[in-house]
Amino acid sequence: MDAVLGFSVVALALAYTVVSAVVCWQKGRRTLFWVGWLGFFVPGVGLCHLVGALRLARPDSSWALNRYGPEKLARSHARFTDHRPSPNTALMSGQTINYPY
Repeated sequence: MDAVLGFSVVALALAYTVVSAVVCWQKGRRTLFWVGWLGFFVPGVGLCHLVGALRLARPDSSWALNRYGPEKLARSHARFTDHRPSPNTALMSGQTINYPY
């Protein structure tokens, strides 16, 4: 019985990680996507996927383009206009991004 319970917990954690990771990727939240995968191995870090899944998507992401109405897309544009460009936009236009880290 303990083996079945242990397997169920691991399967549930993996399902949560995969689903929330896909939502983060669709929303353009690449950093939270990669950091969230650490949460599968390091307890507590897995909430990064949840944060990325609940936050507003980047305006050029597939999530925003397919699921947001005009008001929410305008909010997304307002939030992300002053920030650095999305990696999606830069790669599609052939630009090289040099982040000052």
